[in-house]
Amino acid sequence: MIDKNIVIEFLNNKNYTPMKFKDIAISLNVPDDELLLLGKYLDEIVYSGLAVKERNGVYVSVDSDKYISGVFAKMQKGYGFLRVDDDKNNDIFIPPEETLYAANGDKVLVEITNKSSGLSDEGRIVQILKRENETIVGKLHVNKNTVFLMPLDRHIGFDVYIKNHKGKKYKNGMIAVAKVTKWPDDKKGAAGEITELLGMFYDKGVDVMSVIKSQGIRCEFSNSCLNEAAEVSKKQIKLDGRKDYREKLIITIDGDDAKDLDDAISLETEGDNFKLGVHIADVSEYVRENSKLDKEALKRGTSVYFADRVVPMLPERISNGCCSLNPNQEKYGLSVIMTINKKGEVTSYEINKSVIISDFRMTYNKVTQILNGDEKLSNEYNKITPMLKDMQELADILNKKRVARGCVNFELPEARFEFDADGKVIDIKNREYTIANSIIEEFMLICNETVAEHVFWNEIPSVYRIHETPTEEKINRFKIMLSALGYSMKN
Repeated sequence: MIDKNIVIEFLNNKNYTPMKFKDIAISLNVPDDELLLLGKYLDEIVYSGLAVKERNGVYVSVDSDKYISGVFAKMQKGYGFLRVDDDKNNDIFIPPEETLYAANGDKVLVEITNKSSGLSDEGRIVQILKRENETIVGKLHVNKNTVFLMPLDRHIGFDVYIKNHKGKKYKNGMIAVAKVTKWPDDKKGAAGEITELLGMFYDKGVDVMSVIKSQGIRCEFSNSCLNEAAEVSKKQIKLDGRKDYREKLIITIDGDDAKDLDDAISLETEGDNFKLGVHIADVSEYVRENSKLDKEALKRGTSVYFADRVVPMLPERISNGCCSLNPNQEKYGLSVIMTINKKGEVTSYEINKSVIISDFRMTYNKVTQILNGDEKLSNEYNKITPMLKDMQELADILNKKRVARGCVNFELPEARFEFDADGKVIDIKNREYTIANSIIEEFMLICNETVAEHVFWNEIPSVYRIHETPTEEKINRFKIMLSALGYSMKN
């Protein structure tokens, strides 16, 4: 029986001459009853990127000097670029007539057709290895006999003919999701079927939902996930060896519209030292490894924030419920208690699983007004006003120390959208960076540094959020850019 590895070895042989299916079968002495199996193996080899089936039906072994794989970035005018991950290659230009109808984000195999001494080589797509999306979000164009979906993403570059549309109540201007059942080629255009109608393009919230769907963001939870969330959220709070910080004065500081309060802070003074506590909601108490919730969170990766909503990584019963540090409720936490001197140095620390109670749900605006001398708010929150002033003092110490170390501050404006009752944007303003923002930023940074050092020195396996050392080529490009701006950089 013909073996797949034999086919691969045959194609990779240095004496192999590109040939069609029939010639390969003859060369390998494949009997008639195994021709279908040979075809299956060749399809698998091509699909995996080990060989290319040219447009004339000839199979060509992939030569690393001639072919390269990557992600295709398609431009609105039809041409595109192969995004190459390694630092040895620049992006490769793909002319409009050589895209093989690849869509934006597809993983493709490209043949280098023109080596350039400039910034970019030129190539042609010879194979689409993996489609980025099987579905496309677009606006419906309906007439008496046909229905087409025109993609909202203009980089896609082709419309989708909707099959089985008769008897359906499709209307011009509807935003819909279509599954592509046939991708375009030289003979016919793309075709597909509607899987979901989002509403008319002018309906409230349809614009955001179209983005969610086009990006493949998961927004619904399965019943099994919701049931598991309902069950674990009933768990009674018990110490069970945890540190009891329920008597500490603890507060949260977040935006006015925040619902998931996942971190809290406390501060005490001991002589010339500060005792800073950073308390994080202990999600691991509710989301166990390999549980349905854990697997769903792994698929989502993160919560996704839009101007008017959040698509959470975990069900609301978890994210805004048992794992939100709402005031006057006992909560499981992971607490880092740091003793910090007047120089901003952490002289000692402890990391504990804990049980905490947040005493006040504060906002950036309220804390800033108190620290700016608002008497009414200071009297209303007189229990925590002295602590807030100590927090400002400590944050200032920590910030000055960071600046002295050479920190980089990215003071980039952040937009804040205001909506009317119908969900329409009525104003866009710069989000204000306040004293309270600075307090939270400094406290979280010193906490992260403390935990990172603890993990490092105790040789605990961990994931670090770091920037890799730049390559020499990237440094040289940066020097050229600085030179053009009138700056220089030491070697």
